[in-house]
Amino acid sequence: MSAWLVVPGASLLVVMAAAYALWWLDRFEWEPVPRYVFTVLLAAAAGLALVTVPAPSWVRALQVGAATPLPPWAWPGLLRRAALGVLALLGVVGLWSRRSHLESPLDGLVSGLAAGCGMALGTLVALAVFAQVGLLEAWLGVVTLLSAGVAVGLGVGWARLRVGAMQQLLTVLIGATVALSTLVLPAAGAALVAALRWHPTGWGWAGIVVLIVSLPLLVAGAFGWVLLRFEHRLVRRRLEEEAAFGVLPAWLPPLAASPVRRSNPTWWPRRDERQALNRMLCELAIKKERVTALNADAARVYGLEVGRLRQRLRTLLDPAWAPSAEDEPPLD
Repeated sequence: MSAWLVVPGASLLVVMAAAYALWWLDRFEWEPVPRYVFTVLLAAAAGLALVTVPAPSWVRALQVGAATPLPPWAWPGLLRRAALGVLALLGVVGLWSRRSHLESPLDGLVSGLAAGCGMALGTLVALAVFAQVGLLEAWLGVVTLLSAGVAVGLGVGWARLRVGAMQQLLTVLIGATVALSTLVLPAAGAALVAALRWHPTGWGWAGIVVLIVSLPLLVAGAFGWVLLRFEHRLVRRRLEEEAAFGVLPAWLPPLAASPVRRSNPTWWPRRDERQALNRMLCELAIKKERVTALNADAARVYGLEVGRLRQRLRTLLDPAWAPSAEDEPPLD
């Protein structure tokens, strides 16, 4: 295996572990591990099948300190490979889209990171087998596939907050479009540099290459920030309604809407109990959001689940309770 693959490969393993840690610290123990690992393996198989060997000409040109515009006949092939990659990611992430561990953009982010890491690992393995890999090519594969996986996962998670086939399809297509853009942006950036006839040397060229490689991360990061903020506002708004009904303490909705704050043991020391509460709080907010989009008959049936969660939380939490270092949480 080429030495260029060691750092990118190790980085992917760290990202996969960190992605699962988001779940583990927040709402889940080890229940999703089999699905998580299977997602990585399926995506790795897709990466092995879709890898391009040898590297495209524009990548080889960037490695030697130049920028070459893609000829017109090369763009259809690039777009076709990118579309196949997005479809593969959609298939892998969408496999679990109806399961209990994929209910929101945050869950989609974790699943998308798993799929993106898996596909990138498969690509790196294929490149090592064919001995056609350099530092830039390895990192381009990692960054673009990771970003595309994040975008696809976020789109699928967003769709889980929607009711109705058309709304869900639209949100998935938006995520797929963002993912497609992350896969073609580096080539478009290289073509722009070539068209502008930029030929800096030394650190100037290194800065341009870093910017080109970072474009997918910037796009996926912006998309993720928008959807995670949307989820934060949705959860907070729906739980504030429950606090107004006297189901929850008034201080809890802002805390429960933030994955960082609700994972903090200061508000509930026992991690297993805190995870169960976090699951119920998020599930209540998301199910309430879905009920509002249903017609009266469907909402009446689906509302029974909301009522069950509401009653369970009412029995667990005293609305007048506030956490302190001296008092034990009021868990029955």
